[in-house]
Amino acid sequence: MSFKEFLAARREKKRAKTIGAMVQRLANPYGQTPERKRAIHVLSEIDTDDALAGLLHRYKFNAEKSIIDEDEKEMIYEILLSKGPRVVPLLREYLEVETTIFWPLKLLRSIAGEEATVGILLDLLAAIPEDYVDTRMMDRKLSFISQLRDFQDPRILEVLLALVGNEEEEIRFHAVDAISMYPGPETTRLLVERLLDPEETMRIRNFIMDLLVENGWQVKAQRKELRASLTGAFWIDDTGVVQRKK
Repeated sequence: MSFKEFLAARREKKRAKTIGAMVQRLANPYGQTPERKRAIHVLSEIDTDDALAGLLHRYKFNAEKSIIDEDEKEMIYEILLSKGPRVVPLLREYLEVETTIFWPLKLLRSIAGEEATVGILLDLLAAIPEDYVDTRMMDRKLSFISQLRDFQDPRILEVLLALVGNEEEEIRFHAVDAISMYPGPETTRLLVERLLDPEETMRIRNFIMDLLVENGWQVKAQRKELRASLTGAFWIDDTGVVQRKK
């Protein structure tokens, strides 16, 4: 190793040590705000991929005071947004393992655009195996499904139509919530099918009924079958809209 290479390696080792220390400080939910902001500043100044990826650690927890929490997260958002497309791979790596995804997903959407973000989101969702045993896998899946409701894309509707029939109740619940953002005959038909399924849970049945009432969706085509399964709290008017008894 030449003397020049020795100095470069030494600088790299020192920089890696600084990044590690700053990430540790930034990721401490019990630390002081000035300390975390100092860490944000140092990492943004180092400006390597490792340093920028380190900034994402702040999105893993919520600070005790919501104003401080929002301020720090917004600060990191603006820094990473200014870096442009170079942070997209870092955001994807984060999304591949973490469950707190609101801010990273917001960043990805702002930088890469909605179409690309939906593609990445659906790819990551599809990559989660059905036979997972790790509860974090379930948490990630639920996080992804919950975020799908903020996008309008036919690819999402196709995925949600399948998830509404998933064997896991929590997944069905989140899928029903997300699919409510896609009103139409196909959505209504599928929700009514869930209502008519004798194996469906009361929690989801009540949630679907609330959605039908609040959105005024017509169930004319399934009115006869649905009337037989309605609880005393609901009725269907002549236009085929579910109403809640007063």
